[in-house]
Amino acid sequence: MTKHLVKLAVLSWGLAAPLAAAHAEAFPSKPIRLVVPFAPGGGTDSVARLLSKRITERTGQPVVVETRVGAGGAIGAALVAKAPADGYTLLLTVTGPVTIIPNVNPNAGYKTSDLAPVAIAYRSPFMVMVGTDSPYQTLSQLLADGRNKQPAPSYGSSGIGALSHLVSELINQQAGTHFNHVPYKGSQDTLYAMVRGDVQWGLQSAADARSFLAAGKLRPLAVLSKERSARLPDVPTLEESGIHGVDLDLWFGLFAPAATPPATVHSLNTLVNEILAEPDIAKRLQELGGQAPADANTPEIVKQTIDREVKSFGAVARAIKLKLE
Repeated sequence: MTKHLVKLAVLSWGLAAPLAAAHAEAFPSKPIRLVVPFAPGGGTDSVARLLSKRITERTGQPVVVETRVGAGGAIGAALVAKAPADGYTLLLTVTGPVTIIPNVNPNAGYKTSDLAPVAIAYRSPFMVMVGTDSPYQTLSQLLADGRNKQPAPSYGSSGIGALSHLVSELINQQAGTHFNHVPYKGSQDTLYAMVRGDVQWGLQSAADARSFLAAGKLRPLAVLSKERSARLPDVPTLEESGIHGVDLDLWFGLFAPAATPPATVHSLNTLVNEILAEPDIAKRLQELGGQAPADANTPEIVKQTIDREVKSFGAVARAIKLKLE
């Protein structure tokens, strides 16, 4: 009897193991919810819809893009952080809601560690921009007035605590300038303010500003990466203007709840990287003003980027005594 039971158990395990493996390999087996924490029409929304369409084509499962705007992106990020950790609720966002807001707002409702990095979907040059009617033709001219003019010129940001706010304050620190901050509700409001001349300059990505740049309404003065952008080879870097210690572009990252199984996270990572390698996707991303990551794009490397930015942006936040409520 015992031998028969052992044989039955072995047989059962032998049948169950392939079934379990088949189940694990079936991801995704139902619709995916992709949360975008910013308003439709911007760079994040555009990348999300491009990515969602191709995921559906590859997997046969619908990807529903859901806009959850508010609190600088924190509402959408908190929703995903608290969602079931099964890989079916994802977040596509820029850095602010991941590396800045949960570390300066005690009421954000989530922490950076509540989100698991999946992949960087897209990178776009982050630039110092002015309106085309601006008297500033070079960054050096703008910086000179930022040091010497009273009152100093003003810059617009996408809101208090936004990436554009903290990095602009980092420029103030590194360049010895005293630019005044004027916060707006999102990148589109900031872009229009620059065009109107309500503020003298601002930091925006090529993705968010692409229609304004194409229409000749904005002029880039510098890119914030250490090397010039291949798409904007005539635009100098901050380094070339003597500002050191700033090296970044704007990334758009895919995240899952922190407790999502590593196998699921890596399945999603593989899927995203395969999509980003498709020539037509690469072309479309270039049309949006940027490109897919050129280097390794694993969850582990994305986490290194996040840890580095949490540290650097945290230092700026402390220096300007930033605290969001």
